[in-house]
Amino acid sequence: MNELTPEIDLQVRQREVLQLVLSVAGGAESIALHLTVPVRILALTALAAAAWLAYWSATLIEVGATWFAAFLLPLSLPAVMLGLSYWLLRRAVGLPRRIVELAESAYGMGHAAVSETVAGYTAVRSGEGRPKLRELWRLGRALRQLRKVPGEAAELLGAVGRALAIANPLFMTLTSIAAIAALALAAVAFATAAVRVL
Repeated sequence: MNELTPEIDLQVRQREVLQLVLSVAGGAESIALHLTVPVRILALTALAAAAWLAYWSATLIEVGATWFAAFLLPLSLPAVMLGLSYWLLRRAVGLPRRIVELAESAYGMGHAAVSETVAGYTAVRSGEGRPKLRELWRLGRALRQLRKVPGEAAELLGAVGRALAIANPLFMTLTSIAAIAALALAAVAFATAAVRVL
């Protein structure tokens, strides 16, 4: 009886961690579903605005391609940040389903155990929008114990890492700053194009 207790405790702990992971992944997927298209549009707009402003600046002071590249690189930083955000957001769509599949294969959890955990996750998620910072902290501590796992479990940790990156308030802050910079670049590019036409 004493020998079975650690195994039962481990299974209970795995279910708790999976439920917490699914909560965070669900929040990340919700964010991704709402922001993927706008972030992609802003990234492309920022890239086009940066290219136009670099071209306009280079032709205004009549310099060559080297200076054009020197103007383009700093101006394209918001587009690069938004592009990375888009990449992360696109990979977060369907993340809870992939996490469940990886948990089934990596930990050999039976279908009944995963179904029970997913049912608990949906019951918790029905009343919540985004995971709380306290949940993210608890999840981070639980995942530190699992970081030295081979194969598919490492892929599971990568998926959870993406979910944590998106659910992190810093991600939203940086994406918002890049979006504001992209809109400012687009406004300046539009103004310079209007001046050039007139």
